[in-house]
Amino acid sequence: MDLSIIIVNYNCTRLTVNCLRSIYETARNIELEVVVVDNGSFVGEDSFCIVREFPQVRLLRNLSNVGFAKANNQGLAFCEGRYIMLLNPDTIILTDALELLTAYMDGHPEADIAGPKLLNEDFTFQPQCRRGFPRLVNSVAYYTGLSQIFRGSRLLSSYLLSYLPEDENLPVDAVSGSALVVRRERIEAVGGLLDEAFFMHFEDIDLCYRVKQKGGQVWYVPGAEIVHLKGRSSFTREKGVRRDFLESAVTYFKKNYSPENPAGCLVLIVGLKIIKWGMAKGGMLE
Repeated sequence: MDLSIIIVNYNCTRLTVNCLRSIYETARNIELEVVVVDNGSFVGEDSFCIVREFPQVRLLRNLSNVGFAKANNQGLAFCEGRYIMLLNPDTIILTDALELLTAYMDGHPEADIAGPKLLNEDFTFQPQCRRGFPRLVNSVAYYTGLSQIFRGSRLLSSYLLSYLPEDENLPVDAVSGSALVVRRERIEAVGGLLDEAFFMHFEDIDLCYRVKQKGGQVWYVPGAEIVHLKGRSSFTREKGVRRDFLESAVTYFKKNYSPENPAGCLVLIVGLKIIKWGMAKGGMLE
């Protein structure tokens, strides 16, 4: 098996079906399998329609939402591919993107993780598809908008890497878990696929961080293009997503940034907790 794709579905079965259609319509020259993990969708969500239309898909169903990281880890247990792909349900595969990603990994043994070029619905570039690791300066610059003003600055724009070209194969710190391919043998070497301490968000950056800490490489492969309908798969729990993002950010900085820069980590965590408190007081995290 060349490629195993894991898709986590939560109250977005229609999106998942469209994603699956794009997979099977475009991937003709590689052997692949798809595992869909339904993460406790509402009773009205007929996730069984997935296997009625695609009987070749393995469907796992959780009784509740166990989180993005844990659901992907559950799916991994049923995967047999040489490469494992995490794929959001709100994505549409274009042309030969899956073949290109697989071929890139085959031809570049130094690449442990590869990510495609993600596009918005209007086919404009989605900069979150390749990133630098978040640190004090670039995080502050990103959330204050300074990184947009100084797009050419390697210091202020080092999170979204806006100073780099969009159409060149490049080694980067991290790619997006919306569409990410990792070598199967590398997963065990870095202590597992996704850290379940993250309910949702930052688990992809954490995976890339662990790979690079072990001397591995993460590559951005823009020849492979995938449309990402950002936010569509999580609109049913928008407030919960904000809460999860802030909690995961705190978890990430404590885990990976604290030993490197304790003072900077403390500043970031205090800032995030103040933001979370303010949003909760305003009713935005209910």
